[in-house]
Amino acid sequence: MTSSSYMDFLNAPRVQGKAVLPNGKEVECKTPESWQKPKQAVQSAPAWSKPLKSVAASVNAEKAASYNELYRQHGITGAYHNEKGELFFESREQRKKCLALRGLVDMDGGYGD
Repeated sequence: MTSSSYMDFLNAPRVQGKAVLPNGKEVECKTPESWQKPKQAVQSAPAWSKPLKSVAASVNAEKAASYNELYRQHGITGAYHNEKGELFFESREQRKKCLALRGLVDMDGGYGD
């Protein structure tokens, strides 16, 4: 469809879901399903689900207990390593404090992180 025929289509009178083009051709007008309102609201996942797991900041499983103790000594209560050594955070504030203590930088941190 060229741009002029497209404009003809947009400006054509519509009768019962059909448009009549200037050349006399009738074209059926359908509303794409993607334009129709959804029948039910779509549930989306929250941006932050607790706890957040960080594999990149994990430690050797043998050192997990010593790192957990280090966090408690510095007042970081919302960050801990599990038995595999993976690091979990309970809040963005605790993530920021924990990573700063270890000298790590969060490149995905948002405003205020």
